[in-house]
Amino acid sequence: MNKSDAATVQHALQALHALCIDNPTRMRLGCEGACEAVVACMEHRVLDASVQQQGAAALTALCCLNFRNKRRVLLARGCEVLITGMRVHLSKAALQRQGVQALLCLCCHSVICRSVTGERGACSATVAAMRAHGDDAEVQRCCAEAILWLALNNTANSSRLVRAGALEALTAALLTYVSDGEVQYYCARALTHVCCKSEAYRLRLGELGACGAVVAGMRAHPDSGEVQQYGADALAALCSGSAAAAANAARAADSGACAAIVAAARAHLHDKKVQMFAAHAVRTLCDAHAAARRAYVSAGGCAALARTLRAHVSDATLQAFGARAVQSLCRGDGDGDGGSGSGGSGACAAALSDVRACEALVASMRAHLTDARVQEHCVEAVRLLSDGAAAARAQLRAAGALEAVDAALRAHPEEEGVRFSGLGAVSSLQRDGSSSCAAEAESPQALAGAVDGACVAADLQQPSVAAVQSRAEGLLSAARRCGSTAATAAVVQRRCSGNHGAVAAQKPQVQEPPALTRRTDDGDSRLAAAGALWGVRDGWRDRHYTAASDQNVRGNAPGGWRGAGGSSETGEGGIALRTARFRAEMRLDGHWRSSSMVGENSEAS
Repeated sequence: MNKSDAATVQHALQALHALCIDNPTRMRLGCEGACEAVVACMEHRVLDASVQQQGAAALTALCCLNFRNKRRVLLARGCEVLITGMRVHLSKAALQRQGVQALLCLCCHSVICRSVTGERGACSATVAAMRAHGDDAEVQRCCAEAILWLALNNTANSSRLVRAGALEALTAALLTYVSDGEVQYYCARALTHVCCKSEAYRLRLGELGACGAVVAGMRAHPDSGEVQQYGADALAALCSGSAAAAANAARAADSGACAAIVAAARAHLHDKKVQMFAAHAVRTLCDAHAAARRAYVSAGGCAALARTLRAHVSDATLQAFGARAVQSLCRGDGDGDGGSGSGGSGACAAALSDVRACEALVASMRAHLTDARVQEHCVEAVRLLSDGAAAARAQLRAAGALEAVDAALRAHPEEEGVRFSGLGAVSSLQRDGSSSCAAEAESPQALAGAVDGACVAADLQQPSVAAVQSRAEGLLSAARRCGSTAATAAVVQRRCSGNHGAVAAQKPQVQEPPALTRRTDDGDSRLAAAGALWGVRDGWRDRHYTAASDQNVRGNAPGGWRGAGGSSETGEGGIALRTARFRAEMRLDGHWRSSSMVGENSEAS
């Protein structure tokens, strides 16, 4: 290629660009040295804007979805040559647009190329082009897309972009081009990837007005599922964290973010991605600020959320997102009638019960019984709803929440989240605001089964988990208070007193959880199970079982346990531990003991 004739160079670059019609042709051109030749022409005629623009277009075509050509361009210092031409001709909008597209082609779909281009100045060049041509929508769109790819999973590039002024440039583009859907789409995505890297970035974007700008874009494009989806995602990213969360959530609520999210959920009911991102944004906003929770309820968000749960009952991921949104709505200032202090906002729980969200949650639990994540989030939502309002509690019982929680506890006996929330849900669903048990009067069999399942879950708890132990004791205490019905009394007698023989004639034997009946060589697991049964049934406490976690209880020696004082089974704490173990195992009949436990007891004696 003759580098001395400008016209010849331009025609050659145009012809090269036209040849890149498919990947095999691009590969062959790269093998013949086309990438190095284009870079050489651009470097030789850096002051010629036409050559720089045509060269950028040729590099874009050669590197499109072709990693080998990207590598050739980077090894030939093509990134530096391209950035130099962009800086020399900063006022040329067409050249800037083509140069940013070339940088975008170099960095996309490759983590290595993304890091290399960022180190060689792509971040600052992209932001400079965006700020220099704020009146060109196409330049803004290309730059926003390039920022999106440069910041994707790359903290170093995000820092470079912020130092170059990307936050200000993106916010200005959102505010300037409200009516341009593509600019809104790419800017919202770019904001999400940049601000998720640091709390300081979120604070700065909130001060610049990014929350209101995103909301304005969502309102301007109600029919665009992509704008709604990534607008909600941007709001969730802006309102996450600690320091920035409350301030940005208040700004978003004041800008009408909750109403915009509700409108998006209504307009795109059958778009799963929009519904998922909307539920995620609701959860983040409501967790961050009470004003957002009130604004969402006032905008009709409860009805929209219930409609989403019912419309996508077969989608496990969306059901989990929806259940977490219900949790955030109910986890308010404790003004419900639950009286436990752990419940949620009574107004939100009542509003959700009015739109029959309780029935939707129970239906979700039944549809996804084998999905531990769905069960955990739905059971916790049931607990918070039941604690929040009497109407929600009654609706949950009528919808079969006790049976659903019982099924969840039995299907996932080793999932700590399901067990912890399930114990509280069963206890809360029993109450009617007095000392009596409304659930027992309405459905004694359902209550008996739920209490039985909850006690099975409590049996599996390690005694060192103080919160679960306390919740289990509360459940058993409530069950004892309402033990007037034979079925419930049988369950309580069987689970709490250890007298299995007296119950066998009243209730069919329930198969015990595998963790207690399977043969195992792990003496520590058997000891933990026995200690848990003893502590839950009779309220027994020992100072050697009050550590905050298993790591604080288990000793360093293999198979050894240490008490609060750090002594093993052979020391002072070990004597109490072995005594507790012997007493607990003596209370377990042959159904609970395995042959391996009996053999170990014989050796210990």
